[in-house]
Amino acid sequence: MVFLPFPVPTVTALTLLIEPRSPRSSAGTYGTGPLHGKLIDARGPRLSLATAFIALSIGYLGTKMIFDTGLTEGQERASTAAVTLLVICGFLTGGGSAGGGASSLNTVAKSFPEHLVSDPDLPTPYPFRLLDCHV
Repeated sequence: MVFLPFPVPTVTALTLLIEPRSPRSSAGTYGTGPLHGKLIDARGPRLSLATAFIALSIGYLGTKMIFDTGLTEGQERASTAAVTLLVICGFLTGGGSAGGGASSLNTVAKSFPEHLVSDPDLPTPYPFRLLDCHV
């Protein structure tokens, strides 16, 4: 059984391609995650965030253009080129979201001084005492 967040009379390959949580987007997200991690470790989060912006822009604008174009009159199926471009745009969208998330997480993690994170003798706030193994 396939869950879709919108009513569809029949589930076809095209409805699975337009589903936001589709495999094309997941492949872009999880496939480019290690690449973004290496890039962030080597050069910092700025370059990864810039490439994420470009990839997300191309991915979402490409998807919008494909769906705005639609099918021509008398055409019953999308062309192979349109479906291929849709898959590539989904991959770019997933890769861009991974880059943006990795960049923001790296920036937040580096915002805290290392001695506050690694010193077990410092007092911790109340909610985190339950997780502290040095009690």
